Amino acid sequence: MAGQGKTALARKIYNDHHIMFYFGARAWYLVSQTYNVRHLLLEILKQIRGDKSDNLDNPGSVLRRHLMGRRYLVVLDDIWEPEAFDDLGRVFPSGETSRNNGNN
Repeated sequence: MAGQGKTALARKIYNDHHIMFYFGARAWYLVSQTYNVRHLLLEILKQIRGDKSDNLDNPGSVLRRHLMGRRYLVVLDDIWEPEAFDDLGRVFPSGETSRNNGNN
């Protein structure tokens, strides 16, 4: 289904000022056919937190804690394998809130 404009449409929505205002955290990552989960999580963290931390022991845990209780939009473009989504899906909070975060 290449060439149908899916990425262009998603990028237009992602960059819309209403979307930017609504979501407190946003990241866009192009997933290659051969991907590294750790590298992918670090890249998403860099976009969301704005830092360059490469030496985190558990980037998935850091990302999960950072997103907990926040509205977030993470676009994973060009995923080829369902396993890639499964690997990453466990990291992202789903309707969970943190007691210490007053942004519910």
